[in-house]
Amino acid sequence: MRKAQRGPDTRTRAQTPPRGAPMPVIQIHLMEGRTTAQKQALMREVTRAAAETLGVSPQSVRILLQELQSGHFAVAGEPKYADHDPAATGHATQPETVTSN
Repeated sequence: MRKAQRGPDTRTRAQTPPRGAPMPVIQIHLMEGRTTAQKQALMREVTRAAAETLGVSPQSVRILLQELQSGHFAVAGEPKYADHDPAATGHATQPETVTSN
């Protein structure tokens, strides 16, 4: 049985992590509202990119995904809301006023 041939290792010494290098730990803060499938795909792709870029095995990459509750994030002091949050559009549900003629 023949072994699969691998191409030459094109990483330079600077690209190869030193022996015993700490594992990469990546923190991602994400507004709530993504599906489980989207979050899993994001973590897979970030792991792939980190492993390739840093020259480490995917098994050494750790990802911490933190979902931010709608309204718990602000830009210039103004809270931001997830798309599914009625406050995001300013159309929050208000009690209906009934008037008689």
